Amino acid sequence: MWVTATPFELGGSVADVWLMLSYVVLLGIGIAQSYVDIRTHRVYVAVTRAAFAWTASTLALHAVVVREMEALVRMAVCAFLLWFGFLLLARGNESSFGRGDVRLAPVIGMALGYFSFGAFVFGVVVMTGIGATWAIVAMLREGPHARIPYVPAMYGGLLAALVAQG
Repeated sequence: MWVTATPFELGGSVADVWLMLSYVVLLGIGIAQSYVDIRTHRVYVAVTRAAFAWTASTLALHAVVVREMEALVRMAVCAFLLWFGFLLLARGNESSFGRGDVRLAPVIGMALGYFSFGAFVFGVVVMTGIGATWAIVAMLREGPHARIPYVPAMYGGLLAALVAQG
């Protein structure tokens, strides 16, 4: 009988598995992007676009299925806020964030904002802490002109927020 059920009737467990799958895939993409950023200091546009499309579509579908329309608004607001913050920092100091970091910011913002504004703030604070720690270590080892990959910190903040959400 469940074969004829609509996604709205299935709701619960299928939607939960879908949500978990969307974050597992995103974190898998994050591992690959982090590795590339550490090794080459590049964030590939095609991978970021795929991550954006995956995150936006899977989380939006989950929000519709579980009738959590406020999550769609939070996703959009948090994606914009993180993108705009990174854009301002990148324009203010050319050596701070690269264009790849700015392009990735909305993906992380969406993923953080889906749960709550609190998760967004927590993730950004953790992300900043990881990035600052990484920067201090890199500058101590390589000097003041060290290149610091920020993608691992971005995904680290996302992972910390996911773990904190339970």
